[in-house]
Amino acid sequence: MTGMFPAMNAPRADVGWIVRTTINVVRRRAIGLLMIGLPTIWLPSLLAALLPPELAPLRYATGMPALVFFGGASLLAYREITGGERVGGLRALGVGLKRFVTLFLIAMVSGFMAVVGLALLVVPGLFVLAAFMAATTAAVAEDKGSAAAMDRAWLLSRGSRGRLAGLMGIALVAYVLMLVFALLAAAIVSLIGLMDTVLPVDQLVMAPIINMALFSMTTVGATAAYVNLRTLKEGEIDLAEAFA
Repeated sequence: MTGMFPAMNAPRADVGWIVRTTINVVRRRAIGLLMIGLPTIWLPSLLAALLPPELAPLRYATGMPALVFFGGASLLAYREITGGERVGGLRALGVGLKRFVTLFLIAMVSGFMAVVGLALLVVPGLFVLAAFMAATTAAVAEDKGSAAAMDRAWLLSRGSRGRLAGLMGIALVAYVLMLVFALLAAAIVSLIGLMDTVLPVDQLVMAPIINMALFSMTTVGATAAYVNLRTLKEGEIDLAEAFA
């Protein structure tokens, strides 16, 4: 990767703007995100919950369609944030499917590097995740391959990786809060004598809802970070060029 050491005067991500933009886009495009998430997150989660014990290893494969969600939701959010032509849920799904191999390679390489960093020391792993946060958006917005998209994300995140890692911390806190809410709901159900329904409700309803909410926020957040960093470092995005 180029640009190994961040420049001291490099423009830095505006965390407040990224958070506000993420919330606004998720609110405005909730239906589109739902359309992308139903076949790529909700349905695989249901299948994973229904698999018999002897097929439990296949549950790992049910996470693969989420890559399609990441690609489609990134393009949907990118168009919404930059004021480009709106992308519907079905078209976004098609883009995610088309870019699946690229998205898979990005996830594999960045995930492996992050795991190594987390195993050696937690902080380097978080910084690796932050460095490549915008890679998926770069791939779908700029039609780049996996290596080029990761290099693009690395350069854009230069000087802002600490702030981006902080954003990931916010997402982690939100995820924990959602889990606490789900546990409280399960506890209430068990107290009123419906213990037998807790596990099915958790696996078939609560878990998919939590996953869709988390993936929507993190994917849109990563796209907002990409737009913010690109605008700070390169000026306003040329929509004619971006959407050609």
